[in-house]
Amino acid sequence: MLKARTIIIATCLVLFASTGLVQAKDERTPAEKAYEFRDGLFNVVEWRFVKMIEAKFAGDKAGFHSNAAQLVALSDMIEEGFIPDSMVDGTLAKKDIWDDWDEFKGKIAEFKKNMNELADPAYDIAGFDPKKVGGDNCGSCHRAFKSKTPHKN
Repeated sequence: MLKARTIIIATCLVLFASTGLVQAKDERTPAEKAYEFRDGLFNVVEWRFVKMIEAKFAGDKAGFHSNAAQLVALSDMIEEGFIPDSMVDGTLAKKDIWDDWDEFKGKIAEFKKNMNELADPAYDIAGFDPKKVGGDNCGSCHRAFKSKTPHKN
């Protein structure tokens, strides 16, 4: 009977640990968490932008506008990932983001405005040029605020 209980308890602990119900203390700093957040966020932005391009070439107007609307929602989260002092090892963010915060926020606002235009059901997806939109939006911010090499402290 004792052996059965021990097996059941051990099994439960393994299951809880593997499902995340039992977690070790999170040792990451707020800066590291912000970096991980923004890195994940920009992966999702890239995913949605590619899906928008695929929808354009498939003639899927609803899919195109839906992905553009999701990019609008994602744009609302960008600023949150750039807390002060979050220049951690591995980031491609330039210090210029924090030195010229208003310019950075302006680029976020411009991205959101442009994605809102693409999300509008009246927007004709036939005129969508991925290279131009990507260069004018993503590229504009990347040129000013994204390094080509990871930051090292």
